[in-house]
Amino acid sequence: MRLDTSRWWLAFAAVVTVVVYFSGGNRLDLQADVLSLRWEFLLILGIFTWVLMTVCVVIPARWSWMNALAGGLDTGYGIHKWVGVTAVCVVFLHWSAVQSWRWMAGWGWLDGRDVMSSVLSRLGDGGAFPLDPISRLGGGAAFFLMAAVVAVALIKKIPYHVFRDIHKIAPAVYVLASVHVLNRIPSEWWKTPAAYVLAALTLVGMYASIISLLQAIGKKRRYKARITRVVEEESGIVDLAVEME
Repeated sequence: MRLDTSRWWLAFAAVVTVVVYFSGGNRLDLQADVLSLRWEFLLILGIFTWVLMTVCVVIPARWSWMNALAGGLDTGYGIHKWVGVTAVCVVFLHWSAVQSWRWMAGWGWLDGRDVMSSVLSRLGDGGAFPLDPISRLGGGAAFFLMAAVVAVALIKKIPYHVFRDIHKIAPAVYVLASVHVLNRIPSEWWKTPAAYVLAALTLVGMYASIISLLQAIGKKRRYKARITRVVEEESGIVDLAVEME
């Protein structure tokens, strides 16, 4: 499936990002100082990444309403793939923005004292969940794990069983990243719809992730059957015939 077939889901994620950002009372002032702009782009890229990640864990849950929205399992797989790839690209930009103050200070573009003052003031805003050390560790670990999962998915020479086994960590990555997201919600956002939209997305994504980790996806729609015939075509396609029990 090509990327353009997933454009509506990417557009949906972008719209949700804009709504959350501005409903939190933020204003993107392009004439602001570099550190202030860095903070705003951190928020925008972080929200966008989280919406994309939530879509990625909800689609594989195979809920009937989600299958209908995705247009079936095959189409849903393609959406899951390209939304996941986009999420890794966006989270790389988010991670780069996080590290940018170190780079700019090291290059002499910014005064180190101003940088530290700005960074410490932001770190002091731990939202409603003051778990900043765990939050930063979780965010960094989630970034590298996401990159590994997508790399394995895109490199076709990697055996399928390796892809399958590594892909199973994706829901755990979401759970890990949720600590980062909930902790980094600006405290003033809890007076606006922004924080509650993010919290709702997180709850849905967490539920889907837990179902996946427990291997309970589609549990109510499983049926016993036995394989009655296996034929491998010259093209490599395996034709299976099954009989319901």
